[in-house]
Amino acid sequence: SFPWFASSDRIGVYARKSDSGEITVRNACLAAYSSTTTSLFKPLSDASGIELSDGDKLDLSLYYPFRTSCDKPESLPLSIPSEQTVTPGREPSFKQDNIFTCTIPAVGAIEAPLETELLPAAAYLRISISSSSPAYFSSFRLEGSQGSVLAFTEGSFDLFTGAIDSGEETYDTIGPSSETSV
Repeated sequence: SFPWFASSDRIGVYARKSDSGEITVRNACLAAYSSTTTSLFKPLSDASGIELSDGDKLDLSLYYPFRTSCDKPESLPLSIPSEQTVTPGREPSFKQDNIFTCTIPAVGAIEAPLETELLPAAAYLRISISSSSPAYFSSFRLEGSQGSVLAFTEGSFDLFTGAIDSGEETYDTIGPSSETSV
């Protein structure tokens, strides 16, 4: 897990009726209440609240980071670049470089805070290279099996089903490179 920041972290929330699929909450914005790894998230305004009618069961879908432009829960924009540059000595930001989601099916009355964990929408690969003698490299390639999709430029993620549509421009390799030789 990673720390949340009350000053800047926001999540988006969608809710739909479990029985009909009707969207009842569309992209409500919730803000981190505290700067901790287990922060509560609260509405920024009364309009962002989530209300449940008696007897309704809702599927809730949460995502981070919040985007004002996310108006379709079935197609949250998602891309994984085929060429990725890393800076030696700088740890990539797992939190900033990913989209995190969670779907909670068939929620009835909410009596206490919901406890859940947002997980990355796509895999995150960490590579460590070590050598007993000096070694230098400026790039290498990760290749998937023939027909696999490792990267794409204009894909989308369905918040309720977890399905990824990689779009038309796909790649079966990822080429991490360093800003300088390592």
